[in-house]
Amino acid sequence: MTMDVEVVETSPCRRCGGQAYLTVRFPHPGYLYPERQPNSGMVTMSLCATCDARVESAHGALAYFAFHSTAQAASAQELIVLIGEWLSALPTGTTPERFQKDLDAYYRGEYD
Repeated sequence: MTMDVEVVETSPCRRCGGQAYLTVRFPHPGYLYPERQPNSGMVTMSLCATCDARVESAHGALAYFAFHSTAQAASAQELIVLIGEWLSALPTGTTPERFQKDLDAYYRGEYD
């Protein structure tokens, strides 16, 4: 699956308030914005060492940022793969209701 991912200014983790390693925005097929075309909504997620420590698909990206304070050009391809692994396991329901339910659970830490 191909996904357009935009790295945005890193913000505190919305789940715990701690510092996130990375914050990304990407289209979510189950989220609708009234001002946009259906199924073109965006979701923002942060990679957090505390909240994602027990998320197996995040381990590679967490390890990368534990050793590198920022993304390194020399290892960009490796980082793309690691971020892809993390994103591929994030909740992606196909309806706005399913997405909201999954997102609420994510913020409560139920995906940790």
